[in-house]
Amino acid sequence: MVSQKMKSLLGAAMLAIVPVVATAADLPEPPIVDIDFDEPGAWYLRGDVGFVKQSTDSNFTNSSTKIDIFWEDFDHSFLVGVGVGYQVNDWFRTDVTFDYRVESSLYGIARCTAVGCAGFSEEKTSIESYTVLWNAYLEYEVLTGLRPYIGGGIGAAYVNVGDHFGVNPDGSSTPFGSNGEWNFAWALMAGVSLDVSENAAIDANYRYVNLGDGASADDGFTGQINHEDIEAHEVRVGLRYNLN
Repeated sequence: MVSQKMKSLLGAAMLAIVPVVATAADLPEPPIVDIDFDEPGAWYLRGDVGFVKQSTDSNFTNSSTKIDIFWEDFDHSFLVGVGVGYQVNDWFRTDVTFDYRVESSLYGIARCTAVGCAGFSEEKTSIESYTVLWNAYLEYEVLTGLRPYIGGGIGAAYVNVGDHFGVNPDGSSTPFGSNGEWNFAWALMAGVSLDVSENAAIDANYRYVNLGDGASADDGFTGQINHEDIEAHEVRVGLRYNLN
C-alpha cells in the first residue's frame, strides 16, 4: 500500500507539472527552415560549343638539320565539350571537362635545303586535339543571376598530327606519316554566367589552352616535323544544368 507520505509527494509533483505543461502548450511552433537546393552544394552538368584559333612554332629536324616552318595559314577550328561540376559555395565551384577540337589544316613555307634545291618548299598538315581538364573558378554575383568569373585548369591533351606533305620548288615531295601523343595541358579562362531558370545558366567565356607539343611520325631516315607550344584561343558558349 502507498503510504500517506508518498501520496502527498505525488500530489505535489502533479501540481508542479500542470503549469509547466500549460506554459509549453502556449509556446509558438518552431519555424520551418526552407532550404534552397539551387544554391551552394549542388552538382551540375555542362555542355559547350566554341570557336578555336590555334598557333604553333614548327620545324623540320633530322640528325644534322633544323629548319623553321613559317605557317601562313592555320585554319580556325571548332570544339564541343561536356563536363560535370560541383558548386562548393557562393563564390567557388569546380568541374572536370572533356573537349574535342575539330581537325584544322596548316599551310606554310620552309627554306628548301635539299641538294640542288633553291627557294622555299610548301608544307601542309593538320592538327586535332582532345583535352581532359580539372578546373576551378572564382565568381561573384554582381546582379541577380549574373556572375562574372575567372578560372584555371590543369590536365592532359592528346594531340594528333595528320599526314604531312612538303613539296619542293622542283616538284619533288617529302611525306611524313601521322602521329599522336599525350601532353600536360593547362588553361586560363574568364567569363560570365546568367541564370535563365532555377536550375539552368548560360555560360559565355574566353579560354586560353596550352596543348603542349606534337610531331609527325619519324621515319628514322628523313627526320620529322615538330610542332612546339601549340596554343588554342577559344570563345565558348555553353549551358550549365543544376542536378538538384
